[in-house]
Amino acid sequence: MAPRRSSYEFQDDEDSHEALQRAGKALLGAKLGKDQLLRTLRSAGEHLAEAAQSSNSAKLASRDLAKALGSPQLLQHKDKEVRLYVALCLCHILRLSAPDTPFSDEQLQSIFELFNSVYSELDDPASPHFQLCLSTLETVSQVKCSLLILDLPNWEELTVSLFSTLLDVVNEENAELLHGTVLELLRSMVEEADDLPQAQLDVLLTRLLPAHRTESPAGHSLAASLVQRTETTVQPYLQKFLTALLTGARTDSELKGDYHSLFYAIHETVPQALLPLLPLLRDELEADGEGAKRGPTADLVARLFTQHPSGATIIAEYPALLEGLLGRACDKEAEVRCKVLEHAGPLVDACEGSEARQAAIVQAAVGRLHDVDDGVRKAAVGAVGALLQRRPALASSQHTEGRGQVLGCLVARLRDKKMTVRREAATQLGGLLRCWVQLAAESPAHAPPRGAILSIPLVLCNIAVRDTELGAHIFDSVFRAGIFPPKLPPAEAARWWAAMWRQAGEEHRPMLVRILQGKAAVQRQVQLVVALRGAAKDKRASSLAGAGSSMGAGAAGGPAPSGSLLTAGGGGGGAGQAGDPEARLQSLVHELAAVLKDVSRPEEGLQKLLEQKDNHIFKGLSTLATFGCPFKDAVAAGKDVMQRVGSRGPAADVTRALVARLTPSLLSPEVLQAAMEAAAQSEEVQHFLVDIARASPQLLAQSMAALDAMFDADDPLLAECAAKVLAHAARPMLAHCAASKQPVPKSLPGKLTGMCTEGSPAGVKAAVKALVAVLGAERAAAMAAELADKLVAQLKAPATLRTHTRLLAALKGLSMLGRLLPATFERVADEVLDFVVADLLEADVSRGKPLVPEDASKTGRKWRHPSPTTALKSAALRTLCQALVPDSSRAQPTRAMIERAQIVWELLEQLLDTDAEAEQFHLFAFVFPRASDAKPQRGPKRRRVEGGGSGSDEEAEAEELECTDAAWVRYSAVCGLLRLARSYDSAMPSSLYANLALTFQEPLVETRRAMTAKLARAVGWLTNRGQSAQRSAKYATVLALMAIDPEDRNRAAALRALRDYVLTRRAAVARLSQAQAAAGAGGGSLLGDMPEFLLPFLIFLLAHHPDYPTEEALQEFAQADPEDREEVYGPGGTPFTPFAGMLQFALEALVVPLDSPTAPSEVARHMPALLKMLRSLKFCDDASAEPRTQEAHQLCDVAMVLMRQVALRLTKGKPAEPGRFPGQVLLPRMCFRPNMEGQGKKSDGSDLPESRFFSPGLYQDDLFLRRLHLMPGLPGPAKGGSRHRARPAAQPAKRGKARKAAAQAVEQSEDTQMEEASGDESVGGTPAPQDVADAHAGQPGSSGRQRKPAAGKRGRAAAAEEDEEGASGAESAGRGTADAEEQQLAPPTKKAGSGGSGKRAVAARSRPAGTPSRQQPRRGSKTDAVGKLRDEPSEVESETAGSSQEAEAGEEAPRAQRLQQRQQPVQKQEQRGRPAAVPQGRNLRADTDDEEWEDDEEAQRQEPSKPAAVPAAVKQPAKQRAKQPRKQQGHEQENRVLSNAAPAAKRGGSSKPATAGKGTASAVKPLLKRTRA
Repeated sequence: MAPRRSSYEFQDDEDSHEALQRAGKALLGAKLGKDQLLRTLRSAGEHLAEAAQSSNSAKLASRDLAKALGSPQLLQHKDKEVRLYVALCLCHILRLSAPDTPFSDEQLQSIFELFNSVYSELDDPASPHFQLCLSTLETVSQVKCSLLILDLPNWEELTVSLFSTLLDVVNEENAELLHGTVLELLRSMVEEADDLPQAQLDVLLTRLLPAHRTESPAGHSLAASLVQRTETTVQPYLQKFLTALLTGARTDSELKGDYHSLFYAIHETVPQALLPLLPLLRDELEADGEGAKRGPTADLVARLFTQHPSGATIIAEYPALLEGLLGRACDKEAEVRCKVLEHAGPLVDACEGSEARQAAIVQAAVGRLHDVDDGVRKAAVGAVGALLQRRPALASSQHTEGRGQVLGCLVARLRDKKMTVRREAATQLGGLLRCWVQLAAESPAHAPPRGAILSIPLVLCNIAVRDTELGAHIFDSVFRAGIFPPKLPPAEAARWWAAMWRQAGEEHRPMLVRILQGKAAVQRQVQLVVALRGAAKDKRASSLAGAGSSMGAGAAGGPAPSGSLLTAGGGGGGAGQAGDPEARLQSLVHELAAVLKDVSRPEEGLQKLLEQKDNHIFKGLSTLATFGCPFKDAVAAGKDVMQRVGSRGPAADVTRALVARLTPSLLSPEVLQAAMEAAAQSEEVQHFLVDIARASPQLLAQSMAALDAMFDADDPLLAECAAKVLAHAARPMLAHCAASKQPVPKSLPGKLTGMCTEGSPAGVKAAVKALVAVLGAERAAAMAAELADKLVAQLKAPATLRTHTRLLAALKGLSMLGRLLPATFERVADEVLDFVVADLLEADVSRGKPLVPEDASKTGRKWRHPSPTTALKSAALRTLCQALVPDSSRAQPTRAMIERAQIVWELLEQLLDTDAEAEQFHLFAFVFPRASDAKPQRGPKRRRVEGGGSGSDEEAEAEELECTDAAWVRYSAVCGLLRLARSYDSAMPSSLYANLALTFQEPLVETRRAMTAKLARAVGWLTNRGQSAQRSAKYATVLALMAIDPEDRNRAAALRALRDYVLTRRAAVARLSQAQAAAGAGGGSLLGDMPEFLLPFLIFLLAHHPDYPTEEALQEFAQADPEDREEVYGPGGTPFTPFAGMLQFALEALVVPLDSPTAPSEVARHMPALLKMLRSLKFCDDASAEPRTQEAHQLCDVAMVLMRQVALRLTKGKPAEPGRFPGQVLLPRMCFRPNMEGQGKKSDGSDLPESRFFSPGLYQDDLFLRRLHLMPGLPGPAKGGSRHRARPAAQPAKRGKARKAAAQAVEQSEDTQMEEASGDESVGGTPAPQDVADAHAGQPGSSGRQRKPAAGKRGRAAAAEEDEEGASGAESAGRGTADAEEQQLAPPTKKAGSGGSGKRAVAARSRPAGTPSRQQPRRGSKTDAVGKLRDEPSEVESETAGSSQEAEAGEEAPRAQRLQQRQQPVQKQEQRGRPAAVPQGRNLRADTDDEEWEDDEEAQRQEPSKPAAVPAAVKQPAKQRAKQPRKQQGHEQENRVLSNAAPAAKRGGSSKPATAGKGTASAVKPLLKRTRA
């Protein structure tokens, strides 16, 4: 601050004036040096700064100084410091001279240019000249000297330069010193100017753009302040400029390419200035043509609405602008649509208070979920996910254009055809789940319903199981930190898990189980990999040491390395790998790579990982793979492993995936521990713990202490829960206690023993199982005998019958003893059997206390609410079946146990009857439904056609209410029979199998659903046991009968179970083949171990189906009116339609590949085995008492046609050429036997139904996998084609040239149609069924005839090629004689009376539309469904068929004598240690045994049987053979029938085939070659 002046200082002023005069003269005089010049300028500047602006004397004194300073020598001096002082002196001279100026225009221009150079030195406050430059700026700003620029000729250039310099020089460091000064200077320039040049406006607006804001926030703030201070002056220029840009007017501005960002920047600065221009944006949004910028405009409008406080006001005042913006959601450019979707969430917030506008925004966003562009769909997924996170109430909104709820539309994108969209949907749903769960914890009132929240993880887990590629993303990324938020307390997470488990229900709970078991399987594999790596390393080290020692001491064999994991035989590999850890390690690596197939090059990555020398890596992996590893320890171990492996390369990719899979992110031990602590307060948590212990017991390995605390609690329900958990998880718990040297609680056996005789049925069952597990089989056997006596005594106690729960509890305890300790149960088995069969079933228990409290409105009238008597007796039967079947597959049933089981299954077979009023059901005291009961209990309304033609009339059967008690008994019988089949299937008659299969076509939908689920579990159990491969195929076949179920849910469940069975069996066969190949035992395969083995069972069941079309039924159909046909069989249906549907159901599960399902090579890969089996069946006869051979052959031909149709649909018309199947054909001897009479045939012939009864085409013109949404990406029906079109009238057969021309026309039309269909990527390439049928209608042909080859060279070459291909028995689907499309032969009409019956015809007429009805017989009745199978020998009797005379004699002989006679050859063969009389023909075998097929192979290799003589009918003259090519002779020699029937014929005996004992096969290799024309 300058000192105040006093009166005596006026003399100093005069001195200052003199100093100014001297300085002026000095500067005008001789040239001064730099130092003297700086002293002069510095002195002059100080005196000028002290002079008052009103001092005339100072103005006169500085006249010479001004003249000198205006010279070019000083204005353009080369020294910067000199120029700075010159500028300081000039600004003061302008101040003293104001408002006039002593300088000319040219001088002023140079002066202001000098000022600009001085201003540019202000960017660095630490500069030594900063204060000098700041003084100059402040003086110019204070006096407003810059206004002189406006009067200069080139004022625009100087102004632009001034604005650019000052706006750029302000930064974060000097803004506090410069902001106010610069703002005032520039404001005066803007307000005093007569015009605002475009260049100056550009300079100002450029600083408002987002890029400059990021680069120089201080400069942006200065420019914004300047615009705000001069809004009135600048607004017209802004409006004019932006109007020109929006309307497309020509402008020279450099900002015309970025005017959308500029518009928003201006709006942020001065919102009111641009309001008049907002309507112009609507036109910009709808602009079309070249140069249209709808995308940036949409982004601008959305930002105006959402990113500024005035957005709500703009929406309210300009609603048309919002409407135009939402209209861009359907813009033709994907980028524009994405721009709109980016702002959907903020737009909803901006429209607060207007439900209509919010609904329009939601509808626009949801509509883009179905956009044609995958990028838009992905953006829509993100937009909808953001909407639901902001506003959870929108989840149930119906503003979706009829597509359901908003949340459902988002979930549907999990099935999008693009993986990027599916991943985005999974990511958004995972974030939505965590957001809603956190919201429910913090503000339950604002959170969605718990059911809606829990539906999200269930959907994600379900899709992760089906879509393996998406599943990897879900588990590795979406659920990496857990399903629920990581910050959620463990107790709260446990409650959420329990609620989700309950909500999953029976339908989705297996999916959760599969996920948890999959993680446990990966843990086991990694444990084995780590252990085998160490063992292989030790073995290599010991081998090197042994080699070194043997050099001096000779070769000496050392002991093989030992280890618990290696000597136990776990992991991959066969018997040949038992002592080779390296081979087993490589096999296990291959299996683990299949699990990690979503990783690029997984096997290479695993090999690289195993080559790592850092043992800490494998220590960390071992920690991760430990069952029950805490989440925190797992995270720390995974982080350490990843740091050591690195982040790049195949090893890093595999390690990253392994760490993600091994981390207990889904259900951590901390959550389970909290669940055990909270189990006392919640039954829901108790059920959850029990199910987890059953599904994945390894998760509870470290929970013994917490479990013991549950037993100590004074709560019977909690103790029962603990017993159930221990029953399932005892093995891993005990293993962990042994490994960690923790003692098992001593009081535990005593507590369990007390629970075995007291408690609920489930509690007693669990206590017995847990007790045996804790004590071990040997220690428990002694205690079990005493326990069995106590339980039997409880059964016989008089009070037991009055308390159903106590009775059933005793039965449950005994059944568990039978399952775990069969030898102990053998002592009391007869007593238990007599009690249930003779006492309990006959007893009147209606006065006893029921199992559950009665509810008169439900008991006996609702599914799963049977009446008390029915509930008790059916439960006792199921429990008895469980008692007769040991859990261990090693336990062989004794003859006494087989006899007991036979008594039970004969009893249960009677209970499969659908007649609820039958005599055998009187013991159950059914409660029959009333007419007022719910409609779902009603059976289907059935109609039948009487006669045909115009005289046909309809007879409507009255609607009947199904008895749910009877349905419950049938369901219980099915459960019991499936249980017995585990151990006694080989002894159970085929009639029982047929009746059991037909029972699954149950009238009541709930019963069918429960039966299907039970069958799926039984098939899964059998599939997981290698020795039950053929048995699992036998019962998996029954799932195909669900194809005609009217409920899609049940059909989907059956198809999913059948598909899982097929994939599981194929994986098992692949592993077995690899193990055999690695062990050097070959890799051949038999069809008996492959899932294709189910096909003979299916052919057998369908051929013996009571509704299979008979000649009478077909004639009735032919004479009926089209309306009657449609009413009975559905649109376009025929009597064969349901059976074709069931065949197609099974064929899809077998043929459709899991990966690349539309690739012809993949489609053809699974066809050879099926074709070989079907063609082999054509050379076999039905082995039942009432054979249906013709029907079976007919079904084989239909199956081959359907297989071709399925392949064509999958490949969209591209040919899928299957190769030859090298394996052996294995057929069940309970169903089929080789045809000895027709072995000389070279052609299987065609048995297809007539074209009017069967048209080649898919069932309902679609694939089941696609229609049931199991594989929705498969090709669908052709566009524009009707599913069922009317068949034109049959044309008379053409002859000669007319026939040839017609055939060519048909062929051309088919080719054209195929090309059109295959060209459309969205439809399948299969022609419509009607087109194929029309192409072959009216052409002559007959069953079994040879096909005449086409004329010419090509025809003869094709015939020769077919002769070659026919020898293998594995021809392609398009070349078989069953293929009517290629044969162009009209199928023959079956002869009347060929295996039909009047009862089956009546059943066929009375069935509902398109669904065969099951006419279940009562026990002992001789109906078509059972009578034809009743008298045939069981499989355990070796299935030996004799001549007709022997069969008649056998009918008269006692059953025991016949059994002994039939078993004698078998016993003799078994005594010699080899199978019974297996001929050399290896192409066809008949067997249903459950033993491993490699055992049979080994037996035949040890002692091969002698080749049988060639039948005379097959022999050819030598001359004829000599004329054939050598290759063809080889094929014929290979395919000659090798049978043991010929020696028997030579001896004058019958044509009885060789006897085949258990574990053997009667093999006959058919000659499938066709003879030449």
